[in-house]
Amino acid sequence: LSPSPPPPLSLPLGTTANGTTANTGAPSTLSLSTSPFPIVRVRRSSEIGSDSDRKGWVMKQSGMSVQWNRRWLVVTRDTVMYGRTEHDDTLKSVPIDKDSVVSERKMQGVKFVFEIVIPAANKTKKLMVSAQSYDDMNGWIRSIQYAIENMRRGTDEGIPVTKTRSSSRSFFHRLLTKTITRESLTPDLVSDNRPNLLERIREHENRFQNDREFRRKLVMLQAVWRKRILIEARRIKQLRYCQAVMTEVVNSENTYVEALERIKEVFEEPLSKLRNAKALRVAEIFRDVHPILLTHRTLRDDLSAIVRSQPIAQWPIGFAAIFKRITPYLKQSSPYIDRFDTIMNLVDTLVRDKEAQKVLLEAQKKSNLNLHAHLIMPIQRVPRLEMLLKSLLEHTDPNTTEFRQLNLALFDIKLVAAYCNQKKQESDKRYQLCTIALKVKNIPDTLNILDANRQFIHEGPLRVYVPDTKMLHSFTFFLFDSMMMWVDTDPIGDMTYKGSLSLETGKFHIERELSQMHVNFLPASMHAPSFVSLGFVLDDFNTLLVVFALSLEQKAEWIRKFENIHGGTSYINGMTDL
Repeated sequence: LSPSPPPPLSLPLGTTANGTTANTGAPSTLSLSTSPFPIVRVRRSSEIGSDSDRKGWVMKQSGMSVQWNRRWLVVTRDTVMYGRTEHDDTLKSVPIDKDSVVSERKMQGVKFVFEIVIPAANKTKKLMVSAQSYDDMNGWIRSIQYAIENMRRGTDEGIPVTKTRSSSRSFFHRLLTKTITRESLTPDLVSDNRPNLLERIREHENRFQNDREFRRKLVMLQAVWRKRILIEARRIKQLRYCQAVMTEVVNSENTYVEALERIKEVFEEPLSKLRNAKALRVAEIFRDVHPILLTHRTLRDDLSAIVRSQPIAQWPIGFAAIFKRITPYLKQSSPYIDRFDTIMNLVDTLVRDKEAQKVLLEAQKKSNLNLHAHLIMPIQRVPRLEMLLKSLLEHTDPNTTEFRQLNLALFDIKLVAAYCNQKKQESDKRYQLCTIALKVKNIPDTLNILDANRQFIHEGPLRVYVPDTKMLHSFTFFLFDSMMMWVDTDPIGDMTYKGSLSLETGKFHIERELSQMHVNFLPASMHAPSFVSLGFVLDDFNTLLVVFALSLEQKAEWIRKFENIHGGTSYINGMTDL
């Protein structure tokens, strides 16, 4: 069930200056019963009593227990009264305050419940009431809301407005409390005299030909207001988020610069005073930190100046211009990234020195971070800036100048970040090749493991069938982009070179499954289907290997690595002619 709708609104048409009704040929009343918007009843203060006064029998919950008792309830324009009988002299009176609240409540086992909360100086009064039906409950709530609204506005000031079919503010309430813009009913209605606004509307009603034209103007005005409010709310939300991101950029840049300055003051200067500083190559560790510090100090100062001197709306343009100018200098991180592994090795040497170790421990107490944690920051900073600019761009209007400027700055930052990442990847590759060359013994010079164009791909164990011994031997295989090498590992972990295969296109072939001919070469103990399924053949026309993986997953991974080397499977076939 739902409450019955209120009667349609009827307003008297406007009057002329001498108080007579204007003769415009329009109907004597303006009916808004067909309006698509919530219907609002507007009454004068002299008519309040008929809507706010209400009396009847209800069930009220006792304040001392959960028991429900039948009570006589009376609501006037400023008071709620209740008692056991209908006699006025026995009713308890609770005055309604402007801060009072009435709302529907859901309770198990009791229907049509609403709560009245009336603040007081000593104690807040709460009344829990159950009506006889849904319509009766809504009638009580409307009457109490009307009384509360009456207390908020005052009975002698203005015209009280109540909401009957919508929880949102009524259109006429906005007309009374807002300043009308040029999109209002007529240009002449623009006035700062808000109390007389409704009277001015009535004075201009005779300008409209009929009710439909008047309703259309009201609907258009309401739509303009809603659209403007939504646009402004969206713009303010985006601006607040952008402000938070740009503040994070400035704060993180300030923290980063302070960390670089701490490296110089707490670590570099004390270590440079050691007697064996030259032998420990202290100057080489901090050589590339100084230009990075100067660049980011300039960036921090420029961003801070924008925040202090310009309004928030101008921050995105200022930030974009600064990043556009400073981005080329951020490439100074690349030499540092190239030497990062060397720097870490030098730091490890410092840690092993007793005199330098004391300096490092003292510096760590002052900065709360060790030297390794400080030296990794320049590598992390450029990707961090890229992420912040992306977040800022996502919440900027694409149709603005700020978006275009920030997009250009982000593009330059991406290039620098990609450049730094590329240098870091190249450094990692060289480090891997150097590590393999150092830990594997007896590598022929013809292999040239440290070739600058060589790329390490994969490492793992495989079992190889050796025909001389008719047994399987486990080797560690190293896969590169142009060759494959396998080594033998002794119990203490030393590796010795055993052989290699060329992966040049047209020479190297791989057979995914063992043919019957290969199975016949194996001992009878290896003919089990589950074991044969783990095998595959590698051949470069000089060396042929029958290898077995430890599992089907490992076998699939190795074959996938081979396929990715040349971007295809042209060298993988059935090997039927072996």
